[in-house]
Amino acid sequence: MNQGKDCPGMKKQTIFTPLRKKPFRTLFTAQVFSDTGNWFDIIALNLLVSYHWGMDIIANAAIDLAVAVPWVFLGPLLGVWADRLPRKQVMLICTLMRIGVVIGFIFAPNLPVLLALVFAKTVFAVMFDPARQGLFRQVVPEEELAEATALSQTCANATKIIGPAIGGLLMAIVAPKFVFMTEAVLYGIALLFLLRLPNVQPSAEEVKTEKNFWRELKEGIAHISKKRILVVAISLAALNLFFVFLYDAFYAPLTIALNLGQIGYGLVVSSFGIGAVAGSLIAGQWTSWKGNPLRMMCWSLLLAGAMVVVIGLGGMNIVHGSIVFWCAVCLIVGALGAGTSVPFGYLLQSETPPELMGRVFSVSNAMQGVMLLAAPMIGVAFGRAYGIGAVFAFSGVMLALTAIVYLIYTKKTNVRPTVS
Repeated sequence: MNQGKDCPGMKKQTIFTPLRKKPFRTLFTAQVFSDTGNWFDIIALNLLVSYHWGMDIIANAAIDLAVAVPWVFLGPLLGVWADRLPRKQVMLICTLMRIGVVIGFIFAPNLPVLLALVFAKTVFAVMFDPARQGLFRQVVPEEELAEATALSQTCANATKIIGPAIGGLLMAIVAPKFVFMTEAVLYGIALLFLLRLPNVQPSAEEVKTEKNFWRELKEGIAHISKKRILVVAISLAALNLFFVFLYDAFYAPLTIALNLGQIGYGLVVSSFGIGAVAGSLIAGQWTSWKGNPLRMMCWSLLLAGAMVVVIGLGGMNIVHGSIVFWCAVCLIVGALGAGTSVPFGYLLQSETPPELMGRVFSVSNAMQGVMLLAAPMIGVAFGRAYGIGAVFAFSGVMLALTAIVYLIYTKKTNVRPTVS
């Protein structure tokens, strides 16, 4: 697709080009505050039940479960409503309700009430995100879709670092209620920007379609099944997530095995996050992968798998390196992760019409959520039997093998995007 590189008088597109248009700029700014709020209480809630309430790890696991279950079991159902209802209004209501839920955290007297509130907050997030994806599809021009997707992914990756870090820091110096009050303020700022969004009119397809809940749900699933490139991309993303979450909870014991200490743990985790942000920026600035996003996903996954094997060998005391070396390896893995997520997000957007975006996005999230529920427990069993290093090494090998299988398959079947 011509991006203006060869046309005199036209400015070269960059990752920031979509921000020139006010609707996307407003939506993106709302995402910054909303995403930060989403991640703000991750550490705070776990510190609350562990340190302030003195509960064991079962309470922490219960919080994780309360977050994961709605994505898996309610996501596809709520995705129908996200497509059916006016998207701006859905986002406004969900954000307003999350403000109320977060304020409820302050007054939660015990774990059952807290879990119910966490569950409710996640339900509103499950409704909010498909609506945002659908509106995103409507306000971003086709020729800027890759750059806008990369910028949105950069925001998601950055807030995963910034949100928990600030929330955890505040938790260490002030009472928990101030953390949750700050989170409510973040959602409040997001709400102000959402109010400024234009009222985007539904497409002709959305208007003329007769409303029937179960038929609408089947339409989203049918769209994926008919689009081979979406089936391949979603299954690849789900497998990627499964093998990543086999080891994702083991960074702390890994740094012990690598003799890096507590400071090393912070640096390693930060390196993954910084790499993900940098990778998203690079993917958005260099978009020649649009011609074959699946190939980009596979090669990124293959190289990331190789790096994860190196990390695993370090945990097995076979490969040795300084803190600088391990941070560099983790930085590369984070950047390569973005090399998978940005093309995947672009494929979901470019291969799905706006009227189906919420349903397709929700079904994709549900499939990945199943992996999120299954992988950690398998990783724990594997780690206890063979050691932390072996979990990383096995995951890396499987990531690389998965990438090779999909590379061969996509080459033989010539799976290509509709728009390139």
